[in-house]
Amino acid sequence: MPMRIAAPLLALIGHELRAPAGVVGGYLALLEQSRASLTPDQQKALAGARKAQQSLVEALDDLRRLTISWRAEEDALTWVALPILAQEVRSLAATRGVPLTLEVRDTVDVPRRGRDTALAEALVTVSEAVGREHGVPVVASATRRGRTLVWQVRPEGTARDDAATRREFHVWRPGLGVRLVAAAVTITASHGTLDDLVIGEARHGVDVTFDLDAASAPPPPSFDAG
Repeated sequence: MPMRIAAPLLALIGHELRAPAGVVGGYLALLEQSRASLTPDQQKALAGARKAQQSLVEALDDLRRLTISWRAEEDALTWVALPILAQEVRSLAATRGVPLTLEVRDTVDVPRRGRDTALAEALVTVSEAVGREHGVPVVASATRRGRTLVWQVRPEGTARDDAATRREFHVWRPGLGVRLVAAAVTITASHGTLDDLVIGEARHGVDVTFDLDAASAPPPPSFDAG
């Protein structure tokens, strides 16, 4: 079954799991109030249980992002000025603790679908993926090339791209899981394409290319990570 067809099932699973995850969190909060009376081993076990509960909640949030992204494929196309999109990206990156330097050289309008900040969130997630992969801060730039806008995401301090080749974007990168799939869905629905840049066998960064003629272009194909 294509993953996007399973979106209602994913939404139901997320809804059913959120309530027990909240109950577990409540009991952990009660135990945390009595932390001083626990032994060191019990405190360590409590910290591990809290970390696991938070990971579960984050995974459920990612499922919600994914189902919202797939529903947005049917939304009307809107446009956002590049400087505004850039400011949204900077703000969200700062909030999420993603070390990102962004350079913008144009004032074109960029196509997007979904709620107002969905595209910015998707671009921050791509930056986070590149940063995690290389273990360094990320530098991004947006440059107009004819009737396209290329949003380049590179690890800080990397060499030039002259020897790089493009490959299909690898969406299942470790550490981000479903969140990166949701980002890819949002970008594709907004008439963007994602490419990994590779030098040899090593990934060098990501290019996101937006079609500035999206208003007259046919709808992009639905993104299916399956």
